[in-house]
Amino acid sequence: MGASTRPALRPGVTPWCERTTSVVRMAALSGPRIRHSVAFALHHAEGSEEEAGFLDALRALANIPGVEAFEVVTEISPKNNYRHGVSMEFADRAAYDAYDAHPDHRSFVAQRWVPEVVDFLEIDFAATTQH
Repeated sequence: MGASTRPALRPGVTPWCERTTSVVRMAALSGPRIRHSVAFALHHAEGSEEEAGFLDALRALANIPGVEAFEVVTEISPKNNYRHGVSMEFADRAAYDAYDAHPDHRSFVAQRWVPEVVDFLEIDFAATTQH
């Protein structure tokens, strides 16, 4: 397999994947980067206006300073009861902590997350040190 080349990106933009000749690969976490991921289920009916409104409000969190590689996804496997997921990355712990304390995030959690989410699993990943 030949070496892949990356197109030039704007300063501060982190690529979310790297295309090779056969697969799409997520950008690997390295250094102090953190990947914040949450799988969740809503009280709302699938396809409802309430579900759409919640997901739109969730997507607005991408505008908080320090948030990178943001995506909202839908679960397709019957192996669990979670229906949706959200994932984002941060340059380091300070950026993650600033996001967590940001008034828009705190407001979303209090006004939307707590009353509308029935169950969730939150996982925050950091790069594994190679030995």
